[in-house]
Amino acid sequence: MGSLTINLQTIRKFQKTIGYQFTKHELLLEALTHKSFGQNHYERLEFLGDSVLNTVISNYLFSEFPKASEGELSRMRANLVDKSTLLEIGTEIEIAPLLLMTEGKKSNKEKFKMSALSDAVESVFGAIFIDGGLEAVTAVILRAYKPLLDFKTFETLSLATAKTLLQEIVQKNKSALPVYSLIKTTGPDHNLKFFVSCKIKWKLNNDRIFTLVEVASGDSLKQAEQNAAEIILHKLEKKNACNISK
Repeated sequence: MGSLTINLQTIRKFQKTIGYQFTKHELLLEALTHKSFGQNHYERLEFLGDSVLNTVISNYLFSEFPKASEGELSRMRANLVDKSTLLEIGTEIEIAPLLLMTEGKKSNKEKFKMSALSDAVESVFGAIFIDGGLEAVTAVILRAYKPLLDFKTFETLSLATAKTLLQEIVQKNKSALPVYSLIKTTGPDHNLKFFVSCKIKWKLNNDRIFTLVEVASGDSLKQAEQNAAEIILHKLEKKNACNISK
């Protein structure tokens, strides 16, 4: 278990970046503490932050796109709250230097980037909700998402991506949801290439199940996941396992 120390100047810079000053600083400390570092870690706040994020994004999309259908709103929300998007948010607000975790966890670069960083973003949202309420956390979330929301249009947000199509197909097949795993990253930090595996279990007509795993790469985690899902969709099409329309 480590010693709970974060540079005060770094904390002030982070609070300025997210546009929120904590009243209860112990909440922020908890939100930044990985379970490898201490018992008072961020997992409960992450659970709360996940729900808060979904509520805020759902409300934003509902108000911003009054003519969108339920399916379109669901796809837009899914594109905005997935782990790869949270990783982008975490990188943008520079949360990584504040995270309290053991050196062993920090040295595992891939797992650190994919899991701890995105989880910590949700835990900070949860901490702000407790500290300042729904109005405060809504302002922080929309501020953090502004670059993405300004860039994305209705068409790009509601697009049925390969990941979305694959999820819908396996659900119709009454199979478990696809599992995406970051295998490795290569290259310098400013030009990383991500390698991701996608695994599904597909139920055949005779109730037998076969497992399909494919690996793909991309210039971002999101792109690598999309590429892996696309490969599996093509494999399923070739096997005539499903009727896919794009």
